[in-house]
Amino acid sequence: MENIYLDEIEIVRSTAPYKIKIECRPYLDHSLNPALEQYAIRIDIELPKNYPKEFPILELDSSRLSKQEEEKCHQNWKKQAAQFQGQPMVFELVESLRVK
Repeated sequence: MENIYLDEIEIVRSTAPYKIKIECRPYLDHSLNPALEQYAIRIDIELPKNYPKEFPILELDSSRLSKQEEEKCHQNWKKQAAQFQGQPMVFELVESLRVK
């Protein structure tokens, strides 16, 4: 995960249950347009001891989202998690938020 997210990831706990935080930013180059930074959303992720057999726990820093947008993200994650059950899925779940 660290190789994928580089400066967007923070390892909170490196032993099971693992905890990480990812600052999910739009694909657009926010260094060229600092106003895009307002669209960054932090995702707190806990990976249970039996991940990927068990689903990760994802929480959004929802200060930049309406309750409706937050609920939509969680519904989308549940659908995707069901598709990837038993497989590593954090990347797919994070990226699904980035492209919405």
